Amino acid sequence: MVAILFLGICRAQEAPPAASDPAKMEQTLKEAGDLQSTQPQGVAEKLTPLLTELRQLRQKSALTAATSRIYQEALLLLMRTQAMLLAPEPEIMVSFRELLVLNPKIEDGIFNPREKLTLDKVRSAETGRLSLQTNPAGCTLTYLGVEMGVTPADIPLVAGSYPLVLRKQGYLDQEFEVTVKSSEILTVSRTLRRRAVDIPLSVSVPGTSISVNGQQIGTSQPYSNWIASLPAEKQQDVAALVQQWKVDMAAASFFRIAEVPVGETIKIEFRAPCYEALTLSVSIPEQDVDWIRPILARPELRFVELKRDTGFVEITSTPPGAEVWIDGAVQGKTPLGRDLCSGSHRVQVLHRSGQYVREVIVRRGQAAKVNGDLKPAIAFLGVYSLNPQNNSLSVLAQDWEIVSRRLSLRLTAFSDPQVSAEEIESLRKKGNLAIERLIDPKTSPSDTDLLAKRAATDAGRSDLILLGLRSGDKYLFRLYSTIHSTPDIIEVANLEEASLDFLISQLNKAEWVASRLQIAGIGIDLLESPKGLVVMKPLQAPVAANVPVAPGTFVRAVDQKTMGFKELNDYLHTKKAGQSIAVDFVISKDNAATAQVPVRISGAEYPWSTPDGFTNSVLAMLIHLIERDPLANEAKFASLGLARGLMRQGEWKLALEYLAKTNLEPHKTGVCPGTVLYYQGRCYEELGDRALAESYYARTKDFPEATLGTPDGLSIPGLAERRIQALKKK
Repeated sequence: MVAILFLGICRAQEAPPAASDPAKMEQTLKEAGDLQSTQPQGVAEKLTPLLTELRQLRQKSALTAATSRIYQEALLLLMRTQAMLLAPEPEIMVSFRELLVLNPKIEDGIFNPREKLTLDKVRSAETGRLSLQTNPAGCTLTYLGVEMGVTPADIPLVAGSYPLVLRKQGYLDQEFEVTVKSSEILTVSRTLRRRAVDIPLSVSVPGTSISVNGQQIGTSQPYSNWIASLPAEKQQDVAALVQQWKVDMAAASFFRIAEVPVGETIKIEFRAPCYEALTLSVSIPEQDVDWIRPILARPELRFVELKRDTGFVEITSTPPGAEVWIDGAVQGKTPLGRDLCSGSHRVQVLHRSGQYVREVIVRRGQAAKVNGDLKPAIAFLGVYSLNPQNNSLSVLAQDWEIVSRRLSLRLTAFSDPQVSAEEIESLRKKGNLAIERLIDPKTSPSDTDLLAKRAATDAGRSDLILLGLRSGDKYLFRLYSTIHSTPDIIEVANLEEASLDFLISQLNKAEWVASRLQIAGIGIDLLESPKGLVVMKPLQAPVAANVPVAPGTFVRAVDQKTMGFKELNDYLHTKKAGQSIAVDFVISKDNAATAQVPVRISGAEYPWSTPDGFTNSVLAMLIHLIERDPLANEAKFASLGLARGLMRQGEWKLALEYLAKTNLEPHKTGVCPGTVLYYQGRCYEELGDRALAESYYARTKDFPEATLGTPDGLSIPGLAERRIQALKKK
């Protein structure tokens, strides 16, 4: 049996009869094929009911791609079995004729030389021609779903009946049947009807955005520009029609809605900044259409007048002087007062100390106030229970309210866009927040990343999104970042204050991130002991000429205050580099000495071994520090810390992007450009590029005093040399 690809399909609007079962047909065909070698006399009997059913499907134009192929293979099997049994040639030619009617474009290459002789006889004796002309020309002619050519067409066909379809974009499909007779030319002429009309309109506001059935299709234009933008063959007819309107051509703005379906109602929406939106429903009855000139003017669209719609907005920030962006355009600095179009607006306030994002609704004739703390933003998307059977979510409204209230009371590290539960649910129903896919473990990391970014954008343009899931008696909170696809999973036993305070305290730890990027010290290594702070190792130089400081010396006070290690560290971070503090050293049992010790500030990597809270909250804070003042030392070390965090998550390519932005010049000892080069080498090594990895490792030799982590960390050149040697051994 020879299998042949046949592309016939049934007409889209008709389903095959319920009785047809391609699987059963395939089985019958296989059984008939098996008989060919053992009992060829039984093939015709086996195929008879199958061919009868297939012929009925063809008469009803209900053949599918599968049944068309089965039909063709059944005819081939029948014809070849007839030849094997030495059936009379006229009987074999009948099978050939049916095959050529079924598939006029069948390839000759599937036939053997003897079959080709019979094929040529059938074509010679039974072929006629179809000469087809259409108005307009260029229509595609199809038969059983297979393209037969483009009109005008002259097609040879074996005598028989052919249900045909003509198609052309912008016109209604036309179905018709022809009967071709042998040795005759059948001349057919067909005219297709347009399926749609063009509707010109004018509107009172230039640049009005026009949508049809919810989809924006363009904006209105001045008359001369509009006419020039139309297809050349339509310009004269449209101009003649519009000239009859009583419209001020210079003041009005024009538009053409192309290809409006006849007999259907469409909704046309007009939107322009600072004007009320207007929606009109328009229907085109077929009896109103002149198909010779399918351009129709509706009275209600000859001049659409929009009403102005504005309100007032006041924007403030703490601290003031922040840059204000409204709907993606800079408008000034806080405090700012401005007239705005009624509707929803995105307000983003940016300052060196932070940012906040708000969606503000401005109403006609009213004033709206916008304010907030300048911090990274986190949006809470609610608490849900998950049905594992169908992966559907149910809203836990009471739990949602409990968490929201606690966040609003205790969250300090991040600003909250305060998107309401109603707004979140509205976004979910519209499909904007695909939370089910976001939490589905089968969702790929790349899709999770895109879903999280979209959710963060829709939910107040936040940097982080937080959502809760109840699992049995416990709650799992997921914290997503716009930079990292893997969420932090936080489990709490319940929603009591203690549990929620743990969650929020971990978020609030991100406030410490900036302080971890700098090491404030006094040139003395101190250790906290039960008796207080004690000097750990000898100093390279005396703190003061008259104050001998040796290992084991206790510190009694700093600026007359007793401090532990953490208190001293926090206190030093309040000082600037070069400022001095008074340190009281216990020289002997009864003797103490005070020395003025200068404060030293050094940059450091973020200590990812002991992060301040959740990974994604730290990443968000590091990004915030970078964006707040890109040229500051704090931002430089934040970029390095961000890259290191991404490296820990296996995000090597993204880490390289931030390492490339980490400029630690001017060169200083400790964490410096050599440190960045080493990490770039590590990224390239992990990405499998040995040559680049070795190149970056080798360049660290130019920075002999570069260290890892802190100014007194491991030597970078030594680490790099070991990596080079390891690469050479691979």
